[in-house]
Amino acid sequence: LFPEGTSTDGTRLKHFHSSLFQSAIDNGSIILPVAIRYHNGSGKHCSDAAFIGDMSFIQSLQKILFSPSLHATLAVLPALSLQDKNRRILAAEAQSAIDTALTQCAARPLCQPETASSQPRNTSRFHSAYSLLLDPVFKLKKRHNV
Repeated sequence: LFPEGTSTDGTRLKHFHSSLFQSAIDNGSIILPVAIRYHNGSGKHCSDAAFIGDMSFIQSLQKILFSPSLHATLAVLPALSLQDKNRRILAAEAQSAIDTALTQCAARPLCQPETASSQPRNTSRFHSAYSLLLDPVFKLKKRHNV
């Protein structure tokens, strides 16, 4: 679930729509906020994964696949308690937690902690999975001039 209800260029969070949290409340599900930050190899913001405006899915996929350096850092944050909370409170808590994680991550190059003990639990870095999966396909096409 992406509670902003839309996609952005990744430079800032938009308002979280509380109605999107209602089904989690109704089902007693766990709400586990995850902050996603796209950056290049030097840790600076990278908008190559942005799917915005009039961009088609194919255009977005091409932009991701041909990005020279697209990395994603995921920070899995502590689960939010549903007890005695309505969807507006949960949306605000999730947005605040994700905003804080993104701000802290952007303040450090490559989201590296200053000390090992300060590293957020469950933080992972990925190179574009699409480019890793499709790289052999593109090399094969290039070799055969397809």
